[in-house]
Amino acid sequence: MIFMLIHLKILMEIGLIIKNLNQMTMIDIIKNNIYQMICMYGPI
Repeated sequence: MIFMLIHLKILMEIGLIIKNLNQMTMIDIIKNNIYQMICMYGPI
């Protein structure tokens, strides 16, 4: 659970860094991260 909170914090920081990019790209990056997290840890 703590790791997930850290992961979300990192995602938000990345989002701030690349907020000038296309918003659709940002959504794709978040979806890819969530997909990878599910693959790594399985359904929570």
